[in-house]
Amino acid sequence: MGYFHNSGYFELDGGDFDGIFRLEGGADELGISGWVPPPYMERVRLDRIRRDPDPTSKVVELVREHLSRRPQTNPMVRFAKRLAEDIEWLASEDLETFHLYAFGTCRQCGASAEMAASFVDWLDARDGGGLTVASEHLRTISTSAKALELALSRVVRGREVDLGGPLGRMESSWEAAMGVLVAKYRS
Repeated sequence: MGYFHNSGYFELDGGDFDGIFRLEGGADELGISGWVPPPYMERVRLDRIRRDPDPTSKVVELVREHLSRRPQTNPMVRFAKRLAEDIEWLASEDLETFHLYAFGTCRQCGASAEMAASFVDWLDARDGGGLTVASEHLRTISTSAKALELALSRVVRGREVDLGGPLGRMESSWEAAMGVLVAKYRS
């Protein structure tokens, strides 16, 4: 099986393949004990891939379209509000629940922001520049989401934690990144 992870491409087969998909007891045979989260993956259909020599103009058109549909309010503010509602409940839950919650919130937010930053870098290199600040702000969201996840793990272990730092950086970085992108691609 071939797969992408972060910015690399990897392949696995044999015992590794069996282990990751727990075929024929592969996880135990590989010495992996306890609960192991199943791999998260998305299928990519290559039969519909476009091979335009320079897709930049089409991509810019799509960027304008997607920016026109962006949320009217900062999603990081809404996330902070929801987290404040969930924190007492989360503190009373077990570690497995924390991992599920963190995956569905912090990790997805951070991964999406990192992917958006890489896309903005690609766009910056092909459409006249001026977007570096936006990609830096998107990466700040990603690193802040990681810091937030670590802080939340301390909450689950019964510690008092101030989540305002990472959440504040995520909120202001989203506003700044969108500001740069909207200024350049406003229709």
